Amino acid sequence: MSLINQVLKDLDRQGSPSGLPGGVHAIPDTAPSRASPAWPWAALALAAGGGLLWFILTSGQAESTDPFARSLHMAEHLSLSTPAAMTPEATPPTELQAEPGTPQSDPAATETPLPAPARAEAGHDPAPSAHPAAKLDRELAQPAVPPPVVKAQRPLTPAEQAEETYHHALSLIQRGRAREAANVLATALRLSPTHLGARQAAVALALEMNDRGRAETLIDEGLGFHRGEPWFYKSLGQLQAERGDYAHAADTLLAGLPLAGGDPVFLGLAGGALARAQRHGEAARLYTEALGKSPGNGPWWIGLGLSLEQLGRREEAAAAFRQARQTRLSAELSGFVNQKLAELAGP
Repeated sequence: MSLINQVLKDLDRQGSPSGLPGGVHAIPDTAPSRASPAWPWAALALAAGGGLLWFILTSGQAESTDPFARSLHMAEHLSLSTPAAMTPEATPPTELQAEPGTPQSDPAATETPLPAPARAEAGHDPAPSAHPAAKLDRELAQPAVPPPVVKAQRPLTPAEQAEETYHHALSLIQRGRAREAANVLATALRLSPTHLGARQAAVALALEMNDRGRAETLIDEGLGFHRGEPWFYKSLGQLQAERGDYAHAADTLLAGLPLAGGDPVFLGLAGGALARAQRHGEAARLYTEALGKSPGNGPWWIGLGLSLEQLGRREEAAAAFRQARQTRLSAELSGFVNQKLAELAGP
């Protein structure tokens, strides 16, 4: 009722608008009843205040010109706008004063009784959630829970997809599914042709399946992407030598030799390719360098002896063959060394 009273007081100070009943005055402010707290009725008071303002603004357009009828209509509106939980004692009725000369009517016939206050059953408090204002107050009192943060998943790049595909192929190899793994590795190389591990694994599988043409193609393609990787030069040179293309094998191995870092195996392979390509001077030099790092390699001593013999350095060749005989050789190689020593010892 405080909001309604405030509106009426403001209207009294400013003068009644056109059509406002002269007998309607502000209700004196009274303390709210202990039986019913005032704040839960804030929402209803706003609604009641809105209804009163609507009545004040539209009362001038009412068809009836009888002051008493307008006062009666106002009294009925106020009684209907009063909250149901307020008692008649807590809210004094609106005082109605009839204009002079107007006969007074029976209050019992014109006053609309207020609804009986709602009473809670014994031992049961009214549920606070039944009132929308109380429910809103509880919701505002509860701390807001932030929504869970959902991170958008970034799509994988082709290189990342190739890496995952490569690891899948390795798992297939471990389970003995070589052909399926070869197809998966081919997919990885289509996604990322520069993937070193996938290419090396694909070469190894091709060699294991005796597909040397496929292996050589994979290595040759890899050289275009990995010019600084000696593994491709060594692997390609070996395959070229195995198929009898010693000239290309020697060139390939010599091209990768600066990247090998003095690897004796790389040196020995290059020396063998050069010897078979009839480039014995270069072969003898590389054999000597390889044996300086790994002197127990019998086949390299044999290779050095053969190249020195072709160069006409027979005594040095015989010394190389004698060194080879001090290593562990197969029966076939041992027989070959003894034969060469016998030839070099003759006239």
